[in-house]
Amino acid sequence: MPDLLGKPMARRYLIIRTALSSAIASAIFTALCAVPALLPSLASGAAPSELQPAMVELCKAAIPTYLPALGAVVAASAFIASFVRGSKAYGPATLLLGALSLTYVLAAFHVGSLTVEVPLDALRALAQPIVVSSVSLAVTIDWHLLMVICSLPPSLTMVKGIYLTLTDFGSQRSQATPPA
Repeated sequence: MPDLLGKPMARRYLIIRTALSSAIASAIFTALCAVPALLPSLASGAAPSELQPAMVELCKAAIPTYLPALGAVVAASAFIASFVRGSKAYGPATLLLGALSLTYVLAAFHVGSLTVEVPLDALRALAQPIVVSSVSLAVTIDWHLLMVICSLPPSLTMVKGIYLTLTDFGSQRSQATPPA
């Protein structure tokens, strides 16, 4: 019988656990890695033809280049946390998952505000009679409250990881000391 970090487990349950952990990680990978990587092309396909170049530039400015890679790391940590559930490593894995998820949320929201400069071509496409060639437009989005709300689940996951780690450590200590 295989052993999963000190917990004996039947081979079929190990296979099922691997399949379920892979399914969870795949869903997270799709949402946090593939969608941000493909968003510029999806947005340009949905926009009118005169706005497509501007949409691609706006999406590239709104999505940090490292966000898809960070999403892949979050998906990998979700696989690990799901796979080791029930073992002594579940607390630290949950803490890691919460920390990486919180990092992802902060990166996705640009730590609360995003400023995007709208290209002159996009302004001309929206309003045809623009003749001035030195016009620029900067749009700032302030979403601190939304970022805080989206930061709550990863923060609570970190608290859960700390609690599980401390209770596992406490139970190990109580088993190591003989009763008086």
